[in-house]
Amino acid sequence: HLWCYDKIKESGIPVECIEYDKNSFINKLGNRFQINNLQQQINLLKKSKEFDLIFVPFLSDVNFLAILKLLHLYNKPIFGLGLDTYIPFKKNALKRFRQKIQRFILMNGIDNILFFNEKIYHKSNEYQSLGKRVSFTDTWGVDLDIFKSYTERQTEAPTQDYIYTTGSSGRDYKTLIEAFKEIDFKLKITSKGDDDVNLQNNTLPNVFIDHSITPGLYSVGLIRKDYYNSLAVAIPLLESSQLETIGITVIMEAFAMGKPIISTVNPMFPFD
Repeated sequence: HLWCYDKIKESGIPVECIEYDKNSFINKLGNRFQINNLQQQINLLKKSKEFDLIFVPFLSDVNFLAILKLLHLYNKPIFGLGLDTYIPFKKNALKRFRQKIQRFILMNGIDNILFFNEKIYHKSNEYQSLGKRVSFTDTWGVDLDIFKSYTERQTEAPTQDYIYTTGSSGRDYKTLIEAFKEIDFKLKITSKGDDDVNLQNNTLPNVFIDHSITPGLYSVGLIRKDYYNSLAVAIPLLESSQLETIGITVIMEAFAMGKPIISTVNPMFPFD
């Protein structure tokens, strides 16, 4: 979620992404104890002296470091994004207790948390007071100048010959692809190669799926051309058991590019 990574580097601010191998023995060991990406966190510990600030887009990815912070064994400031309410919701009492412990660790072991929007912040605060270290964005948006500068550099008008959709979290591509059986128009999807069996099995001549872009710090800079050339942007979402802002980034990027948007309703979007 460091979407302006390319622009930050251009401005001369050094940013380093700590790589990890999800199949490493240490990560498998961490998974047994509900510790995400343990290998990555250990790698980060080794290099912490090189950094002024640790940024984490998914809070649970630093739960080990957050525990160390609570024990006063780690002092590097950690800043994270609050993507959902982090309210325990599991029906099983043991699993719900684990969620409560996880919430306590994240809300108290991370120095500052910025929630995606006011709705999520207040919902989480209703469950348990979050204190002054936690805040929210007025809008989870994009830097309009980046998109404006991109469109101004284009020498050809947008083709507008397809509907565009991208993203992986909570997407209902199955329904969208099914709909395009009846639509005489092109659909373009940018997604991970292992995202969805429905993407693997697509045979429709008017549905084009791009697996060539690896999600990461550079990916958004690469897909701006797809937003630019689209007629409209679609965000198909699955029903979710949690209150999350799934789809909000694509919506904001499509807004910034001036595109019409068709989206599944999500109560955590900061608009009607």
